[in-house]
Amino acid sequence: PKQPEESGAPEHAPDPEHAPEPEQEPGGSTPEAPAAWDRVTDKGLPKRTPKSVQPAAAPSGRTGSVDAEALRRRLGGFHQGAKDGRRDAEAELAETTAQPEPAEPAHRADRDRTDQRETAAETGDTVEEARS
Repeated sequence: PKQPEESGAPEHAPDPEHAPEPEQEPGGSTPEAPAAWDRVTDKGLPKRTPKSVQPAAAPSGRTGSVDAEALRRRLGGFHQGAKDGRRDAEAELAETTAQPEPAEPAHRADRDRTDQRETAAETGDTVEEARS
């Protein structure tokens, strides 16, 4: 059997470094304690304390002007890519299904869709409004 150290402290005693802080006496220098108990729900949970949230900085607007012609070219490229993708998809479907071509050629249907979009752009309506 092991003998306790000469200081007389048992082996399982906590280290003085990790000892819990002594509790303050009630009515001491902490006036928040009684106020904290006033803000408790019926079930003993702390009540919500609303805090004012400062809004995040609003995103700054664009500082430079937009070049309309460059924007048209860029969007035109997207539009052309979409048309090419539709054409390729229709060709692939035609190959896999091996059914006869529809009476109206696919390129005419694409042109009609484009005409609808251009008409909508001219009137200022959205594509969805133009179709209805």
